Amino acid sequence: MNPFGEFWLITLCLAIATLICLIVWTRHRGKIAFSLASILGVLTVVVLAIDLSITTESEVAARRLTQLTSLFEAKSPEALGMISAKSPELREMVNAGMKIATVRDLRISDLTTRFTTDGSRAMVEFRISGDMDLVGFGNVGRQPAKFDTVWVKEDGLWKLFKVVRKNPLNDSPMELMRPSAS
Repeated sequence: MNPFGEFWLITLCLAIATLICLIVWTRHRGKIAFSLASILGVLTVVVLAIDLSITTESEVAARRLTQLTSLFEAKSPEALGMISAKSPELREMVNAGMKIATVRDLRISDLTTRFTTDGSRAMVEFRISGDMDLVGFGNVGRQPAKFDTVWVKEDGLWKLFKVVRKNPLNDSPMELMRPSAS
């Protein structure tokens, strides 16, 4: 997911060209420079508006991931509805995780999304860290993790189907419920 949108380079170039034309106009008061700055300024706004109005499937899948992590952090039962009906074990594990762990200040980074050729599955890889309290252990500090997830489309929504937790340092697979990355 590109936080700057798909047209960020075009928007940046248009904005720089607009600024250059405005600088030329302020120094020389030429009508051509002012007209060009006006046209380029309007074009910059139009391109930015088009970019902001387009939502890609990658952005939708990434948004679903952030929704799921927020719901997990809030211990909301709605989080279970974001898990595929085809993955009852995963649903049970997430439910158990919400009962034994309290997480705060979750931060997602290094998010990448890929799709199968037919677009029926999304593979979302990301790093996440957050402060964690575990029942029976108390505060175990900030826990980094890396996940490879598979999402499937059900009823028009991306739902979590599979999760592989990886060690954030060496990418080796880890148990999902293990509290430490070390």
